[in-house]
Amino acid sequence: MPKLRLVRGVVFHVSLAVCTVGALADDPLPNHGSHQGTFRGVPYEAAVLTPGTGRVHFPISSADPRAQKFFEQGVGLLHGFGYFEAERSFKQVILLDRNCAMGYWGCAMANWSNVDRARSLIAEAARRQDGATEREKAWIQAGVAYFSRDASTKRERWTILLDDLEEISRHHPEDLEAKAFYVWAAWRAREDRVQGVNTKRVEQRFAEIFEAEPEHPAHHYFIHWWDGPQAARGLPSVDVCGPSAAAIAHMWHMPGHIFTRLNRYAEAAWHQEAATRVDHAWLLKSRILPDQIHNYAHNSDWLIRSLVRLGRAGEAMTIARNLIEIPRHPSYNTPQRDRSTSAYGQKYLWEIPLQFELWDDVLALEGSPYLDAGAVSGVSVERWRALGVAAFFKGDESRLRQCLARLQDQPPATSGATEGSRSQVAKAPAAAATKRRKTALSEDPPEDRAAPAIAELRALVAMNEQQDAKVVLDLLGRSNDIPKERLLRYHLLLEETSQALVLSKQLDDDVIGLHLKLEAVLAFQQQGEAKVLFEKLRHSAAMADENLPAIRRLESLAGDWGMSGNWRIAPGVEGTRKRQQVPESMGPLYWKPASAAHLRLTDALGKPVDILEEHAGRPFVLIFHLGSDCAHCVEQLQGFTAVLEEYQKLGVDLVVVGSQPSLKAESPDKATTMTLFTDPGLEQFKAWRCFDDFENQPLHGTFLVDGKGNVRWWDVGRKPFSNARFLLEEGRRLLRW
Repeated sequence: MPKLRLVRGVVFHVSLAVCTVGALADDPLPNHGSHQGTFRGVPYEAAVLTPGTGRVHFPISSADPRAQKFFEQGVGLLHGFGYFEAERSFKQVILLDRNCAMGYWGCAMANWSNVDRARSLIAEAARRQDGATEREKAWIQAGVAYFSRDASTKRERWTILLDDLEEISRHHPEDLEAKAFYVWAAWRAREDRVQGVNTKRVEQRFAEIFEAEPEHPAHHYFIHWWDGPQAARGLPSVDVCGPSAAAIAHMWHMPGHIFTRLNRYAEAAWHQEAATRVDHAWLLKSRILPDQIHNYAHNSDWLIRSLVRLGRAGEAMTIARNLIEIPRHPSYNTPQRDRSTSAYGQKYLWEIPLQFELWDDVLALEGSPYLDAGAVSGVSVERWRALGVAAFFKGDESRLRQCLARLQDQPPATSGATEGSRSQVAKAPAAAATKRRKTALSEDPPEDRAAPAIAELRALVAMNEQQDAKVVLDLLGRSNDIPKERLLRYHLLLEETSQALVLSKQLDDDVIGLHLKLEAVLAFQQQGEAKVLFEKLRHSAAMADENLPAIRRLESLAGDWGMSGNWRIAPGVEGTRKRQQVPESMGPLYWKPASAAHLRLTDALGKPVDILEEHAGRPFVLIFHLGSDCAHCVEQLQGFTAVLEEYQKLGVDLVVVGSQPSLKAESPDKATTMTLFTDPGLEQFKAWRCFDDFENQPLHGTFLVDGKGNVRWWDVGRKPFSNARFLLEEGRRLLRW
């Protein structure tokens, strides 16, 4: 039998037949706590008071004065959409005061979009309301009424909540939070297309909030309220929103919405970068995965788009690659999962260099570690399409035909493949910009996924063969997802200047959009309009990368028009955005793995062993194990044993740390030899945060540590991570960097 390669631990023969998988539902788990099921779950680690979560005053009844501080921190995090961390603060309130009804109310509000869980939590608040004030009871009853309605009856739910919050304000005019949650609910109701939202009353409530507390985090909602055709009306909040809750990344992100609406992309990028840095600072403290933060991936998407609009392609590509470096997890971050960091990273990996005519950069992706592991197998539509387009513009007809052949020979999807190992096929870039990515792209028929890409590459082959323009245009018409920028370039090559001009009117006034508009009007010989567009570009392209083909052409054009020196004009911005760079003190710009905590254990002879030192230069999977009595733990070890040889071929060891002094020995039928360290004092469990501070019990934990002692992947929870093959493939991917 193969061994788990470990260092000087206690050796046990662990039965892989201690429990069958079918018995898991009936066997109690060692870490089941005393709280109700709705209370258990992430986050597990105790909250700490953090400055910069918003100026909030929301008095509650509690015997512990610390509970008040954590409660108001939780409310501030709610206003900043920091739901994961908000629940941590509210759970801390309950840990300090088990009978604090408002702590459960806060947990319910942190799960407002998860109605089933929120409904159970608000019921717990109602059961404890006897010791609450009349005002607190009104808040709890408002929550009960809201969460008792079915999610499909949105009009009824929001209308009742708005009425209840108005009633709280009427009886307690000093309660600023009732007004703050009112404007939140009004905005959400409008987003859900609920008719009859009283706009004048909403604006009145905003005025009342900011008159009483000018830096209230409700500036977040004010920006949301005006994030539309009247975006300029949101400008009063753009300089206040971030500083009003400086520790919450989303509060820095929101002003970027207003600036983007107003085509002020430099200011938008400044705020998106600030949000990214604050997110990373929080991640370093909390040690959770980025996709566990609400809107982390969303903010990264906006940052990339803002940089792209400015022509800062190099920075945008670096961030896209960084998103791909982030650990994937089958529950919330895979290329197939809509709006995940992985999905955005893969999307922009190809889209940015294609948009900026960086054909060599596209071709250089072949063989790059940033290619998805599934894409290497040769079934990625996005991959062959992008390479084919780049080959066309580079004049490499042979490679173009090879890419077309690859697309035409797409094998059928493998239904039995795991999420981590099946070939990933992403949508074409333009389609992804206009439609939500599907959750499981691999379920689409391969021929449907490939059809638009095949049509586009066939059109390019026809252009190389100098076939009639009608043939090419017919093929381009069959590819209904080509980005307008690329389609315009094709029309210019075909000398279809009228259609190119029509397409140019549909482009934004960013660097690429203005440049292509300029190309179109020049092809149409409209010199006057061309000079107007060039004057706009002098400002818009001020921060663009100098090596972009578009910038080089514009520089040449400036010379032709008699402009000497730098033809670009630096942007003038106001207020906090005068700073050309976001302060590094806000946090790091890029995500990077954290260093592993110490891992010192005692072997069977009582000698201390430093696991990290012994594994210097060699990666390992670290499993925190709750013992043979835990059926889920046994199942986990079964899964890892099944692929043990593949881990060893990858050069990855397995280290198991148990919470019990020993494991059950001897298997009557099938056993494998495992080397196990034990940690009955739970010191290492706590150091690696495999411990529920609220339940006071150890948790399962699985980690991938690289040879430099960096934690590259992790999963901590009430159930162990048993998908050993997913982690094997993820390790194969992550350890390439």
